[in-house]
Amino acid sequence: AKTKVQVGVVVIDPKTGDIKALIGGRNKQDYYGLNHITQIFRQPGSCFKPIIYTAAIENGLYPAYPILNQRFDYNEWSPQNYNKETGGFMTLRDGLRKSKNIIAARLVIEGHVELWQIGKLARRLGIKSKLDLYPAITLGATQVTPLEMVSVFSTLANKGIYIEPTSIKQVEDKDGIIIANFTPKSREAISAGTDYIITNMLQSVVN
Repeated sequence: AKTKVQVGVVVIDPKTGDIKALIGGRNKQDYYGLNHITQIFRQPGSCFKPIIYTAAIENGLYPAYPILNQRFDYNEWSPQNYNKETGGFMTLRDGLRKSKNIIAARLVIEGHVELWQIGKLARRLGIKSKLDLYPAITLGATQVTPLEMVSVFSTLANKGIYIEPTSIKQVEDKDGIIIANFTPKSREAISAGTDYIITNMLQSVVN
């Protein structure tokens, strides 16, 4: 039997929260009609790391702050980098740019960021799911929906202002009379200064 590849796509306008496009899957018969964007939970992996680094920045760290790129043993947990390379000290900017697991993990095990802070920040940025607040969350070992992760990055792209994703703006009857309006909730998730720093660090990833 042929394997059917399933994908989900969502496009959000960061400034308005409007969902411009959403594809939940191939068709409603597959996977019992579950929407891959809003209903299926996946481990975000390294996509979650910007949340960890944002928490570190809120706690006073800065892009050039050095973290040792050496493996450690924390209660029998000893993550390694994807390429298994280690070295001396590495800045936060380079740790994020190169997606180094050890650097992200050390932010928690060295006490620069508390797990509860990660949970609170993630919620402010747009994640509503209950997170597994263990050190491995620094590597994205928890479950969220793709829509939640897109909400996080939309918040970062909107100068730290979270706007709830919205798919319906208003409802009209057959005569064009407006029955209901829907205004998305918005709030300041992080300060403009923190957002500027983490966004600048993320630009290093792309560049």
